[in-house]
This record gives sequence, structure tokens and C-alpha cells, in this order.
Amino acid sequence: MYFSTKYCVRLTPLETLQSVFNTKLKTRDENLDQINKLTRKIVDLETEHRRRSGAIAFSAELKGYKYFKTGRAIKKYSCVFCDEGNNFNPETGEFTAPVDGVYLVSATVVELNGMYVNIGVYVKATGFHGGDETVIGVTQTNTAKNSACSVNVADIKAGEKVFLKIDDMDKGAELSSSTIFTCIKL
Repeated sequence: MYFSTKYCVRLTPLETLQSVFNTKLKTRDENLDQINKLTRKIVDLETEHRRRSGAIAFSAELKGYKYFKTGRAIKKYSCVFCDEGNNFNPETGEFTAPVDGVYLVSATVVELNGMYVNIGVYVKATGFHGGDETVIGVTQTNTAKNSACSVNVADIKAGEKVFLKIDDMDKGAELSSSTIFTCIKL
């Protein structure tokens, strides 16, 4: 039998190991590239699904005890549980509707000292006469009950702002951190 040594290359054990390592490294890099591409695709699909499904919702709570004045909006929510769509501003206490639709708006109010607090749920219109406020719900506490809840369903237009405002209250009334503002597009 005749063997040609012309094409036969003998590798040292170290060279063989380097060759195997380089092949495996190349395969690993190709797999990582594929994983990164698939991960980006999944993120894009999740973003598109959220956009198409229209998931719009938020829920926020006051943290610590807060004093407010009659006629003022409740602001400075320091605990936002959820803000699907990023439409709630915790500093101003306003939810801005991103699209026209029917929304469920809830206000849960807890007053610490057994005093009267009357809170309105408002929608502020936009457009040429912007600034018009419409009450879509009211809730109040009194000496017999220190907590109250208002659940409202309203047709809200894109760009309109929803917020809570103290319409009336006893002097010294204090809202607890269990005061929660929630809005969900149905």
C-alpha cells in the first residue's frame, strides 16, 4: 500500500488542542450572535404586542402622610405600582390619556384623623379652550368612616388629563399613604 506524505500534516498535541479550541470558540461566537439576534427579536415582538394590545394602565400611592389645601390637585405620588404606557406623571399627579377610549378611574382615599375630605376625580380637556375641568366622580370621608372609594367609567379623549383634586375638607385633615389613584383603559 502506498501513502503519500505530501498531504499528511502531523500536528503536535498542543496544535491539535488549539485547533479544536478555535473551532469551538468560533461555534460559540456564532451561537451567541444568534442568541443576541433572537433576544432583540423577542424584545421587538413584546414591544409591538404591547403597542397593539393597547395596554394602558397605572396605579400610584401616596407615601407618607400628606396635607393638602382645598382646591388643589393631589400631587407627588412617590410609589407608582404600575405605569403601562408611561402616561402617569407622579410629580403632577396627572394621567394623560394616550388614545381615545373608555377608562376605569378609581380613587381610594384614607383620612387619618376621622375628618371630612371630599375628593373629586377630574378630566381636564385639551384643545382651543383647554383647561376646562369636568368632574367624573366624587368620594368623601367623614367622622364615621375614614376611608372611601370612587370607581368611575368615563369616555376620555387622547390628550385629556385625569387627576384627583380636593374639593372640600376639614381643617387639619390628613391623607394617609393608603390613598391610591388608578386608571385602566378598558
